[in-house]
Amino acid sequence: MSGASVSEIKAAYAAQLSGLAVENWDELRAALAEVEVSDSFGQWRPAVKRADGTSRMAFPALSAPAEALIRAFTRCGVQTLFEGTSWPRGKALAADPGSLAKATPAEAAMVIAAQLRLDRFVDGHLLTCFDSGLMQKAVRRMLDAAPLAA
Repeated sequence: MSGASVSEIKAAYAAQLSGLAVENWDELRAALAEVEVSDSFGQWRPAVKRADGTSRMAFPALSAPAEALIRAFTRCGVQTLFEGTSWPRGKALAADPGSLAKATPAEAAMVIAAQLRLDRFVDGHLLTCFDSGLMQKAVRRMLDAAPLAA
């Protein structure tokens, strides 16, 4: 996993979470709340054949709340490069979103980062992750690392 051990990657994610600003936690909470009341996380836009003979392929489009949650996570800067697709625990957590309740907040953040990377190679992957509840559960578990409000 990029030369670093899984333990080192988890420690890096945990350190990043502990250093997040209150504003980052607030943005994540607000974005998650919007996703959780949303009735759709996005849709596949159909292929279009244009009058000039060219085509646009079908593509996935996330809803505004789902996009906002991804932006909130990205703005946190909680990402250390690692080969998430070869991380066995990450694969297991992604396959069973309910198991995220037993993950550490750092592991939840790692799962999110791995899904973002995978979406670059698999069209519609993030839409599937939202539909299964994976993204919401991972962010919710990640929020367990947030400091308590004063």
